Amino acid sequence: LIVAGLKRVDGRSWGTQHRGLLWIHAAAREPSAEDINAAENFLVRCHALDGNLNTRLPQSYPRSCLLGLVECVDVAQSDEFVRWA
Repeated sequence: LIVAGLKRVDGRSWGTQHRGLLWIHAAAREPSAEDINAAENFLVRCHALDGNLNTRLPQSYPRSCLLGLVECVDVAQSDEFVRWA
């Protein structure tokens, strides 16, 4: 979803000192229909809050492959992330 431009941030329980280019890899596990539906509904609601009522969702969700290259520009502590994510 980050590579597709639908998410700008992602949360993890661990931190990193890494800044710069970062490959995004798809999970090996196939997501359930419920997981996909929940994620898509969340994204549509978030984009609607920004005034985007025409969110284009992916047609498929690849597994076990490199999806694309992004740039990690900063890392926030979990308490800070929760306030603005």
